[in-house]
Formats: sequence, structure tokens, C-alpha cells
Amino acid sequence: MQPRQDPHPINVCRNRSGSDIAKHRIVMRDVDQGVDAYQAAGDAAAPLMGVTLEAIANGKNGNLAQGGLAIVEAGAAISVGAKVTAGTGGKGAASSADEDHIIGIANTEATLDGDLIEVQMTAIGTQNASA
Repeated sequence: MQPRQDPHPINVCRNRSGSDIAKHRIVMRDVDQGVDAYQAAGDAAAPLMGVTLEAIANGKNGNLAQGGLAIVEAGAAISVGAKVTAGTGGKGAASSADEDHIIGIANTEATLDGDLIEVQMTAIGTQNASA
């Protein structure tokens, strides 16, 4: 029997942010809490490290998509082909500045806050100007 192949690289992370991280949210490293600690990204200023594949309770480990296709919860309208960055609470947002860090390119459209979109992920730490 062949082993199951995941559609994207997966990394296990620890949530030490003090609050739970919802499923389908963009995360960044939480450098104040240690090398393996992550938190929901609040904006596009820091390198984005992946997308949660499940809700991750505070103090627990969880899985991140770090390549391939990922499902991201949008915080506002995002067009197909838009570069996706992090907005409030780790929700996806359309990138508007060259210095923004992005998680990938939207393959599907979001029209409302809470819509789930498919994102083709870029290399971890990619900035808009280099994507």
C-alpha cells in the first residue's frame, strides 16, 4: 500500500500566543515565545509562515500548510489573482504595498468577510514586490 501523499508541505507548530488560533488563518512566528511558537498574523509587516489546517488551542500543537494549495478565511473581498497577505486576526487580505509579506495568490474569489478561498502558496517570507 502506498503512503498517503499530502497536497502541501506540513509543519507542526506550537501556539503560545495566549489565545486560540482558528482554522484557515495565516500565522507568523511569535518570537517573544520561542523559536517554535506561532500566532495569528495581525498584518503584513512580518514574514508569514503558513496557514492553519485546524484550530489550534493555546498551548497546543497544530499543523500548518507551508506550500501548495491552502484554504484561507478572507477578512474582506479578494479578487482571483490577487496577492494575499494577512489582515486582522490572521484572515486573508488583498496586498496593496510592495513591502507587504504575502502568503500566496488567490485562485478563487472572496466577496465577504468569512469567505473561504483557495490560495496557491508562495515561498515562506515572500514580499509583494518579489512575487
